[in-house]
Amino acid sequence: MSRPTRKRRAVVMIEFFLILPIFLFFTTLAVDAGRWMLLRSELQDATQQSARAGAQVGGAQVMLYGSVWAQDVFEDAIAGYGFDRDKVIAVYSGTTCAPSTPYVEVSATYTVTTFVTPGLRGILKTIQPGQMAEGITIKAASVALCEITPP
Repeated sequence: MSRPTRKRRAVVMIEFFLILPIFLFFTTLAVDAGRWMLLRSELQDATQQSARAGAQVGGAQVMLYGSVWAQDVFEDAIAGYGFDRDKVIAVYSGTTCAPSTPYVEVSATYTVTTFVTPGLRGILKTIQPGQMAEGITIKAASVALCEITPP
């Protein structure tokens, strides 16, 4: 067996240091993508809880215990998951359950502004100029059939 020469070891070291930044970029990109998937799942669960709560009390704008029940359930869910409330926008449809609208729909959007991957914001701005000024937008929506119709 022959030993690797100094030239060969130097070439291997250069190749390693050329590939390392690319490998680290894709590794941190995978971490970001996993985080976005988790946030999407949590936002979906919050909208589902809110729509279900609104359907149980008779609509998305029905007051229960002195406040709007569906909105309170949504706010509690996103607070439990650790979302920044200022970045979450929720829209409620089916304010009161009626034969014409026998469902409650809740949709929400959340904007992710922090990234683990260095340089990702610049890359995204290059790919979609103007649309990536704030960050990545995650959307979720849920619909629940009304269980009761208020008089």
